[in-house]
Amino acid sequence: MPRIATSLLKKAYTLDRLLPPLLRTTRDLQAAVNELRWLREHVESDPKKAISNELRARSKYLKRSSKEAVSNGLRILHEQLKRNPKKAISRQVVRLVRERAKGTPLQYLLGSEYFGDLELACRPGVLIPRQDTANTISHLAQLVRNPNNKLPPELRVLDLCTGSGCIPLLFGHELRKTRRDITYRMLGVDVSTKALALASDNLAAVQSAPGVSNLFSSPKNANSEAEQGEERQEEGKEGKVIANFLSANVLLSPFVAQSDEYYSTPPLFTALNRAGHPRLWDIVISNPPYISPAAYWKTTTRSVRGFEPTLALVPPPQSSAEPWSSLPWIPPPSAVQLFPRTRDGPPTQQGENGDTFYTPLLSIAALVEAKIVLLEIADAEQAVRVARLGKNMNFDGVEIWREQPDVRDGAPSSTSNSTTPEHGGNGDEEQAEGNQEERSEDTIDGIPIVGAGNARCVVFWRGVGATWLGKE
Repeated sequence: MPRIATSLLKKAYTLDRLLPPLLRTTRDLQAAVNELRWLREHVESDPKKAISNELRARSKYLKRSSKEAVSNGLRILHEQLKRNPKKAISRQVVRLVRERAKGTPLQYLLGSEYFGDLELACRPGVLIPRQDTANTISHLAQLVRNPNNKLPPELRVLDLCTGSGCIPLLFGHELRKTRRDITYRMLGVDVSTKALALASDNLAAVQSAPGVSNLFSSPKNANSEAEQGEERQEEGKEGKVIANFLSANVLLSPFVAQSDEYYSTPPLFTALNRAGHPRLWDIVISNPPYISPAAYWKTTTRSVRGFEPTLALVPPPQSSAEPWSSLPWIPPPSAVQLFPRTRDGPPTQQGENGDTFYTPLLSIAALVEAKIVLLEIADAEQAVRVARLGKNMNFDGVEIWREQPDVRDGAPSSTSNSTTPEHGGNGDEEQAEGNQEERSEDTIDGIPIVGAGNARCVVFWRGVGATWLGKE
């Protein structure tokens, strides 16, 4: 990484003494200015919390003192801060700037991120939602909610590896903007208890958010079991929305006996049966771990590697998903040349190129009889491999979507509904991802590709799904 020019550091210090530490992380002065403004606004919005955090931070330095001395010291400090809360606010801003300078993602410090036009909570241990994902989810919702589409009375959407719950929440929000004539059933699935807890909190927050609450459900018949998650439901003549989150492991095949001592999280279909969820789903969406171990160290930023969960980024070895490969409709890799031989040696294995999840995900989509499947991928090469796999699983069609799938001939389509977030990205993340691909071709290896930017997801359809996507 190139050094920052001394003149730029001096200019930053002239504007504000807290900018140089942020500049070392953002590498851009305007980005540093924006981040400092957001951090100050975040702290100033809750002075009581700033005072509480300052007392908590000070208590760490008084641990060696007697309990009485600590109590008296904190009481005096509390009275001083109440008289002058600006002091506590200033100290808290300095602490947040120091954390950001160490590489802590801005979203973890602010506690939220915009996903489409929803503001969702973010916490350490759960992957931060990306705007590229929001673009593809919004575009899919815009296609499905077309007034000419004859949707079923209950449209079922299954989101696998749900993380913060951002995908089902945004998808339901976008669908209900114009189509309130049907019931929507959203189910987010994840293996992480931290992710499921955050997803439930985001559901509750979205349900009560001004201008959004009428689109989502209210509590009804909440199940106390951890697998069931939270259910919120909106009653009315126009239909309802049902949203749940479920603990399950999508890599475990339901057809292979597993040891309860080793596999603490049940396979997906076992969890669905236990919680009483439907077996058939109309749309399957997933943003799974897809970064290969080698690419993890070469393409991700220090902020991502140091603070975001590896569990949500890098898939486990291929052996974790081997039972799925024995199913009759899954062709052997050699039959479709999924893993081409490299110049230096034998064919690449799924665990090595980040493809571990895609065979189980497409197998699940086949079992639930999904009409549309949307799978996020890392790049065009992985998109081609995943598309080849799906083409051999009896889907009627497949295409690759770029980061802005609603862009046609260099301009957004009339259904575009993009938003500009208050804050987005991890500051230095976009720099490591490289330049966007040009719209120089409409196919990749014979597979149609639409939109602008880098390849972002692969979309499959069968039956009525073609009509929902406007393919017929």
